[in-house]
Amino acid sequence: MDDLDRCFQKHDNNYTSATKPMDIIKADLALIKDMWKVDTSKCKKPAYAEEYRLGATALFYEKIKIEQGLLSLSKDNKSGGKSW
Repeated sequence: MDDLDRCFQKHDNNYTSATKPMDIIKADLALIKDMWKVDTSKCKKPAYAEEYRLGATALFYEKIKIEQGLLSLSKDNKSGGKSW
């Protein structure tokens, strides 16, 4: 297990203890921040670790945008706003 693996392990712990949708978004944001603190040159396969980090960042960024949109829709529906 390297430092990048530990970022995902921490994310898994944060994600499973999330009680609100915003907690999930915070866990995802923390994962992105933590991944970019890792020196991938110290990972077992540095090139693979760098590519994995780039891909995971893009994926989680898009996931966060979707989650924020869903939260916004949920709030609109609760306040009598538009329903998509």
